[in-house]
Amino acid sequence: MALAHDLVSGLEGISEVAGGKAALKDEKRSRVTLKPFTSAWRTLCFVLAGRLHFPRQRVGETILLDGQAFRIFRHVIVDGRPPQPIRPEAVFIPRFPVAGMSAAANQRFSWLPIPFYVGLPGFRSKLRLVDDATGEFAGIYEWDTPADAENYGRSFAATFMTARRGRLGNISHLQTG
Repeated sequence: MALAHDLVSGLEGISEVAGGKAALKDEKRSRVTLKPFTSAWRTLCFVLAGRLHFPRQRVGETILLDGQAFRIFRHVIVDGRPPQPIRPEAVFIPRFPVAGMSAAANQRFSWLPIPFYVGLPGFRSKLRLVDDATGEFAGIYEWDTPADAENYGRSFAATFMTARRGRLGNISHLQTG
């Protein structure tokens, strides 16, 4: 997670890569069929291989995103292995308010989509964040490549996030390396 930690002060270089919620849903309809099951299966394989971790060292730490304070409440890491790059090359940062659910309930609910994004190709880590003052949520995902980060934006997991709980805010992507 060193990449995301190093980037929190340099987020002004972020550019928009996602359109509206409707475009995201339309693009996903034809591709949803087995992807969630494949991703969940890969996640189970990571668990069985000892590659999936939920370190607690950074839980409770505050990160500033564009001057807004977010508290880390969960950290998810999948150990990389060859031929993956040594360091992830892309970061994907969605921010969104939650519709129809308290912040506390969303923190509990947020365990459900984990198997659907952890198992996506190129996933390396995620910091789950909440602004306790506003109830807004954010995530800092690390991906092997910019294409992996962009694919997440079109995945079942991203559709689930926006269709079930949130209103699509700014989904940003920073290419590094």
